[in-house]
Amino acid sequence: MHSVSSPFKELFIPALLLGALGFAVNWLNPPLFFGVNALFGSLFVMIALLRYGTGAGIMAGFIAGSYTWIFWGHPWGLMVFLGEAWFVGRMLRRSRNVILLDTLYWLCIGIPFVLSYRFLLLHSDLSLSLLLALKVGVNDICNTVTAALLLHLLSIVPFSRRGPEQLPSFHHLLVTFMVATILIPGCSYIIFEIRRDMAQEEEQVRTRFQSTTSLTRQLMENWLSDKIHDVKTLTTMVGDPQTVPPARIQGLAELMKRASPHFVRMSVQNSKAVSVAFVPSRDDQGHSNVGRDYSHMPYHRIVRDTLKPAVSDIDYGTISKGPRLALFAPIVIDGVFRGYCTGVVEITSLAEQLRIVSRSNAVAITLLDRKRQVVASTDPALRMMTHLDPTAGHELRWLRGKVYQLVPRRGAANDLESWQQASFGMDSPLNADVPWSIVLSAPMQPYLKEVQDNASRSFALLLVLTLFSIVSAQVASTAFVRPIVRLEQLSAALPAGLIRQQEAPWPQSGIREVAGLIDNFRQMAASLQNNFSELQTLNESLERRVEERTEDIRRLNEELEARVSERTAQLQEALQHMESFSYSISHDLRAPLRALNGYAHILVEDFGPVLPPEAQAYLDKISGNGTRMAALIDDLLSFSRLSRHPLLKEAVDTASLVHGVLEETESDRKERTVQITVGELPPCVADPSLLRQIFVNLLSNALKYTRRRENARIEVGSLRQGKTVIYFVRDNGDGFDMAYAGKLFGVFQRLHRDEDFEGTGVGLAIVHNIVTRHGGTIRAEAAPGEGATFFFTVAEG
Repeated sequence: MHSVSSPFKELFIPALLLGALGFAVNWLNPPLFFGVNALFGSLFVMIALLRYGTGAGIMAGFIAGSYTWIFWGHPWGLMVFLGEAWFVGRMLRRSRNVILLDTLYWLCIGIPFVLSYRFLLLHSDLSLSLLLALKVGVNDICNTVTAALLLHLLSIVPFSRRGPEQLPSFHHLLVTFMVATILIPGCSYIIFEIRRDMAQEEEQVRTRFQSTTSLTRQLMENWLSDKIHDVKTLTTMVGDPQTVPPARIQGLAELMKRASPHFVRMSVQNSKAVSVAFVPSRDDQGHSNVGRDYSHMPYHRIVRDTLKPAVSDIDYGTISKGPRLALFAPIVIDGVFRGYCTGVVEITSLAEQLRIVSRSNAVAITLLDRKRQVVASTDPALRMMTHLDPTAGHELRWLRGKVYQLVPRRGAANDLESWQQASFGMDSPLNADVPWSIVLSAPMQPYLKEVQDNASRSFALLLVLTLFSIVSAQVASTAFVRPIVRLEQLSAALPAGLIRQQEAPWPQSGIREVAGLIDNFRQMAASLQNNFSELQTLNESLERRVEERTEDIRRLNEELEARVSERTAQLQEALQHMESFSYSISHDLRAPLRALNGYAHILVEDFGPVLPPEAQAYLDKISGNGTRMAALIDDLLSFSRLSRHPLLKEAVDTASLVHGVLEETESDRKERTVQITVGELPPCVADPSLLRQIFVNLLSNALKYTRRRENARIEVGSLRQGKTVIYFVRDNGDGFDMAYAGKLFGVFQRLHRDEDFEGTGVGLAIVHNIVTRHGGTIRAEAAPGEGATFFFTVAEG
């Protein structure tokens, strides 16, 4: 059973956990830049491989790499993870240089496989495939360096429990640290540079969009202002439609239509929205346009209520079919709405003007009405009157200055391919009078192409630098480590060589520090050889002296055992006398005191009324002193029994113990308002009954000396000083002068008058005795009128 469960726990469970961590990190999918993500799952795969072996690495690689199959729909990540774990695990039998092995895997297998898979099977763009292949290779080599670095650091820290054979060699440490100093900062710098380029480009796009928006807004305002001016001119010419003859109004409308050829229709409506003049006077079917009722149209109410010109949304004409734009101007006479004039224009000329602005700024411009319908657009894919929702099928990502990115939601393609179809966008209102929107857009593909090329060159250069650092580390470690390895072998064989008195063939080194170390070993070996014969002579003499001392120790042990037996008998006799003395005190002294107190009470109850006040006062003093003397006898007995109490240590839940003590002392607080705070109280190893006595005495003192405080506060807590836990009880009571702190823990020593606070002066002596028996210390900090704090420790063991 053991042979089956042990490998399961030592291999399968760690591999499962590390693989799950790798899957979770891949699922987080942290982005580096446009669609390029950092797959950190291989970090845990390499930890499993290096720490638990090839089988664990392959298992962890399968779990972590399955992310790409589950969420991306293709298994290339799973395949490269498994291939990396298998290749590196197999080659570790020949070389322990995991950085070199992983770099060889990616240069020879991993990067060509990813490039071919994406370009040939997934039909991705070649530049995209090259970027992803280089990024994945650098990413995984960086993860391998990080994993090796972490395991090396863990193996050389003082608390590591790995054996000498499991410690890394200096050669592997040097390679790991040299590659890490180049690869990790280099990769971070590449990402930083790409992000900085992205930020600069986004700022340029924002500036270009803002200037284009201003030009478009100015163009539209001038265009609308010109058209509305012609309509307003017609309102000043026709007068009141209710009184001016329709024939005259029709003539004026036709005259204005000829003067303004950009209008396809012009009309005049009275206050009831009935047309009194219309150009053309008949529609395409030959029906008269005069006399039509437009009161159901929303713009009639808008113009009537606001008495201001208005612009319609893009719509199909009611007279001639096709997208049209209507402009309305009210006829106001003496502040009263008398009707309105309408001009309908085609907007093909407006689209041409937008194209001029669009070409000069390399930006697509779209005008939307209040219904988000296309009024005009430089994008040939957007037809007039179609509803525009930029976020349909896209993910909206906001940038600074109201600029956003529209990224197609990823389907079968990966994130980077989705970003190739992404665009920048900006949506701005036209003005307060015309509730239209100016929507700008620009493709991101040209910018992404530059980012991809720069990133590919940077990752390729980083791979070259990684190879250079590995070769440099190999050369440096060979020159430095080989003499040290030889020195290690000679030092291991040095004891046998000293015995045989053989001269060791010491190595040579061209490095000053290593040469000095070898010379020191040579001198040490010579000194050891000279001293070896002396040690042999001393060893023989020491053996004789040890035999003599052994006989002396045996004789002394016999004498010591006899003296211990004698002292034990004397101690038992003394303890018996102490028990007899304690019984004598409890029996012989308590009985007279009870009688004395009883007679005093009888005198007060029976003869109190006839006794003079002075006699009554003396009787009260006799009774009080008798009670105090009984308390002194009880405390003295408690103090004497304390030394005979066996110290039985065990694990104690200090917090539960203190809460129990507070519940028992609740009766002392019934008619008082006391704020008691219990902080963190770590458990300890102590005698539970004696530890409880400490808190009982300290909390009783705190309750007693805060009696005069209306807002009494008591705090029980702990603090750490290194590995030592210090418990404390703090109050804001009467306190005491620290000049008398030396008497604080003596028997019958009191720092307050009996008239102020009752007590016998034994409680703190008991606390001091208990703490001392536990091997701890106790001290106090206080000030008159400011309360006191008692600190104590309990040495565990």
